[in-house]
Amino acid sequence: MTNIENNVTETGIMETLCVLNNHKQDYEIIANASLYLPIPEDDIHAKLDEIVDNLCRLKKEKFLFLTPEIAIIEKLCDKKDVKEILVCLPSGYNEETYERIFNNKPTGIKVTFINENEVPLNFTGNNAAIVGFGFCDNERAIILNYNYRMMERYKSFYGYRILVSCGKDMSNTRPIGWTPINIYTFFNEKI
Repeated sequence: MTNIENNVTETGIMETLCVLNNHKQDYEIIANASLYLPIPEDDIHAKLDEIVDNLCRLKKEKFLFLTPEIAIIEKLCDKKDVKEILVCLPSGYNEETYERIFNNKPTGIKVTFINENEVPLNFTGNNAAIVGFGFCDNERAIILNYNYRMMERYKSFYGYRILVSCGKDMSNTRPIGWTPINIYTFFNEKI
């Protein structure tokens, strides 16, 4: 795995974009990163606030994230309505990767890690929502390959299945490790 892939795996898409935002002027870093991650032109910090506000408007106590979105989880720590974040981890990571993910876990909110084959307890459409992160415009989207596999399992969930777009524009190229999807095959809401 590359450093970008490791960052996305261990801290999430938005945290990785925040780190890359500090290197926007370094063409070589951005060019290499864009092989593995779409690099939006958006103001990433404003996008973080927008995502958190939109999630909070749903009035859900629990969210199941398909990637460990540390930057989003940290901002949700201040929100009183959100009681728990579940992070679904794909099987197949080595022990060191799992350990780094657990060590990145923010404090201030209950964060529970589950395996992709687990069904969370007390997780219903009334109190919870599934949240995937990717990039989309209109009906097209790209999500990480392992998120595609997870959504195959969770697409029968009767509550919100939300696709959060981490950037406005999608290029016509597909970064390594991403799968194109029709948004409404897996998700019933887009923010």
